[in-house]
Amino acid sequence: MRPLVVKDPMVMGGLPVFRGTRVPVEMLAASLRDGTPRAELLHAYPGISSRALDAARAYVLRRPPRPQRRIGEALVG
Repeated sequence: MRPLVVKDPMVMGGLPVFRGTRVPVEMLAASLRDGTPRAELLHAYPGISSRALDAARAYVLRRPPRPQRRIGEALVG
């Protein structure tokens, strides 16, 4: 089985994203942590499955978030 979470330096600067999307894993995990209902996230991101939301939570628990760094005027993760 192929992994749900992938990292590619050419996609979102190498942030972990869900395979086939540009949706950052840490962003969805933070939304879940902040109380956003799963149904709302599934509606907002139709390419993301309920299984992917479970994977986001598990992925972030196993790996601490990347520290943010400043590039120009923007903070990037």
